[in-house]
Amino acid sequence: MPEELKYYFHQGNIPVENNPIEYWLSHSNKNLQDLAIKYFSVIGTSVPSERVFSRAGRIMSDDRNKLSGDHLDKILFLTSLEKEDWKL
Repeated sequence: MPEELKYYFHQGNIPVENNPIEYWLSHSNKNLQDLAIKYFSVIGTSVPSERVFSRAGRIMSDDRNKLSGDHLDKILFLTSLEKEDWKL
């Protein structure tokens, strides 16, 4: 395990009322800082997953009840692409 990761794991937790983004922006280890900022940018809402679930319900209708999970995953992926993604 890299030393910088060991150092991080041995540090105590920051208080709950502190802002984790502020902590990481002032953190001295650039590699861990970059990782933390990347993963703290995850959307904190269920709207995107609800949208996909709703789309899956429309695709997996009574007429298409023979679709495998793999095919449904592929169709959902393709429908999630923006128009710009389709340009070659």
